[in-house]
Amino acid sequence: ALKAIAIQEQEGLVERALVIRAWLESGLEQLRGEGLITHPCGEGAVWGLSVAEDPLTVRNGLLDEGVILRPIGPNRLAMCPPLVITEEQVGRIFTALRRVLTPR
Repeated sequence: ALKAIAIQEQEGLVERALVIRAWLESGLEQLRGEGLITHPCGEGAVWGLSVAEDPLTVRNGLLDEGVILRPIGPNRLAMCPPLVITEEQVGRIFTALRRVLTPR
């Protein structure tokens, strides 16, 4: 456990999670403003969002777009990208969500 903490500190992973958080939070707020999602919430690089469609159907559509989100409830999806994700790759997540989701 101490070695894992040392690696996190050495690699700057906590700080990196905060950068990713800003990208995700901004993109999710835009999707909410467009009426595509509701109730985005999260911390660091781990976020959840509510959708009107069946989350399994949404997940499958996202897989076709090359994006992986996990269905975690009757109307929720979870996203927890790797800490090496780039801002461009985060943008692809939101592009895929726009293609798959329909406005409320």
